[in-house]
Order: sequence, then structure tokens, then C-alpha cells
Amino acid sequence: MPIRQMQRDVGASEKTVKRAIEWLRDEGADVRYVAAQRGYRLIDRAFSLPLSDPSNEDLQAILTAAGLLQEVGQGESATRAWALFRVLAERVGDGKKTPIRGDALRVTQRSAMLREPRWVLDLLRAVQREVVSIEYRSPWANELKMHRIEPWQVWLHDGVFYVRGYSQISKAPRTFRLANVTKLIRLSSEKPTAPVPADPWGDGDPRYGIDEHRPGQAIVRLRGSVARWISEIRWHPEQKDQWIEPDEILERRVPYRSVREFARRLLEIVDGLDSVDPPELREQVIALASKGIASLRDALTSSGARSLP
Repeated sequence: MPIRQMQRDVGASEKTVKRAIEWLRDEGADVRYVAAQRGYRLIDRAFSLPLSDPSNEDLQAILTAAGLLQEVGQGESATRAWALFRVLAERVGDGKKTPIRGDALRVTQRSAMLREPRWVLDLLRAVQREVVSIEYRSPWANELKMHRIEPWQVWLHDGVFYVRGYSQISKAPRTFRLANVTKLIRLSSEKPTAPVPADPWGDGDPRYGIDEHRPGQAIVRLRGSVARWISEIRWHPEQKDQWIEPDEILERRVPYRSVREFARRLLEIVDGLDSVDPPELREQVIALASKGIASLRDALTSSGARSLP
């Protein structure tokens, strides 16, 4: 489209139109000058700006963000995200601008509370720029330890924040769960020295646990409704599923990094377990289940309630 026509259409000066074209290019639009037309042409006709031309996928992303913000204690930011959704929702749909109630959708997410929500921002600002000192309570040893880390990236998974970085103490990459951090100080004057790998997380991907304890491969057989439910849930990208009996007995082979952490996952579906291997994993599941039953029996007995059989 010729510059003069664009000027007439939008009622702006040539300088303003050219500035707008440069802004569109900065946003990723492939706008090229066509000498024969003495004007500009948008090469990709499907290009759009999400905020000015939102899609249903954009709205879903904003709602998800609002729900996550609420769950991690950022209520004010969640309110602003919800307000943005309302504005953009008027541009998508039946064109009648039907208002959407504030309680029309509910988003929940498992979350772990942080002692200081501002620590997330502190870490984000320090990523690949500064050294951070943290005091960390191990859930397994129940002891406090000081760590000096060069943070590489922060990951929010299932409502829980994790940070991955280089530990100056252990001289190796480490993953820390922010819910277990009791103190955090940015050492702004100290700069990172360790190289950042292409994949910062490596084998510390929080989706598959951050604990390391007697790793191995599980062979689990599940029965009935639990098997049918689990068959649609992915635990690990390397898992292999096989129906031993169609829609009745499912065998899942899946690697694990920590036998104690994976055993706790299996306790969530203990009513559907048919068999568990290897032996060390099976023994861990039995030990945890037995300990839980014994603790519950003792608690009920001491309270005068009817004891477990």
C-alpha cells in the first residue's frame, strides 16, 4: 500500500506512518517496501498482534497466568491479569460483548508457599548476572546448610518454584526447591564464573523429581479403574506402557531418579497396584505404607478413637 494512501486512511503524517511500520517490524511483521508501488506490503497475511487481535488461545494463556499468580500469592497481579482478560474477551466471540462473570471460571494449582515472595524476583534479576547466597533446609536430613549458587534459570512446575544453577560449594550444577529456602541474599558485587550449559536443567528437570537416591527403572503393574486413569497420564518422556489385559492390567516401565521419591508417588495410587519392581522400590513402598498405618494407628489409639484392624 502506498504511503500516501496509508496517510489518508489513518489521518497521520508520513513520519508517523513510517515509525509505525518500524514498530511492526520490531514486533515480528515481515513488512517490505515495494518500489513499483512506492509503498509497503505485509508478506505474511496471517500476522497479527495478540493484544489487538486476540485468539481463544491467547485468552486461555491469560487465564492460566491469572490462576498461577493467584496460587503463588500474587493476588494483585492476578486481578490485573483477569482485568486484561475481560478487555480482550470482548474482541473474541459472538461480537455481542457479552460480559463474563468474575466467578465463571476457577483455576487451582498445587503450590508450595515461599517465606518471601520477593525472592522469586530477586532470583530472576540475578539469573546469569549475580551470585546468590541461600540457606536451605533439606527435607530428608532436616538440617540447614548455606549454599552459594550462580543461578541459571527459575522454573515454576505444578505451582512450585525451583532454581537451577552452579553450586560454588559442591562445584557442580544443583537444583533447589524455593519452598525449602529459609534465607536468600543477592551478592550483586560477585559475578558468575561457571559456563551456562545449553540445557541448564540437564538431569535436574523438576518434572521428574529433584531428589537423588538409588536411581533405577520401575516396572509397575496397575489394575482396573486406576490403570485406565493412569494410562492417560504421562510420568516421564521415556516411559513405556503395555496393556497386559486390555483396559484391565497396565504395565508401565519408567525410570526414576530417587527410589524414596518415586515410592511416595506410587502410594497415591496404592489401591490400584498389582505388582512393583525392582525389589528395592517394592520394599520402599511397603515400608512407607507400613509406617503410615502404624503412625495412624498410634494416633487413633492415643486419642481414644477406634483403632485400625
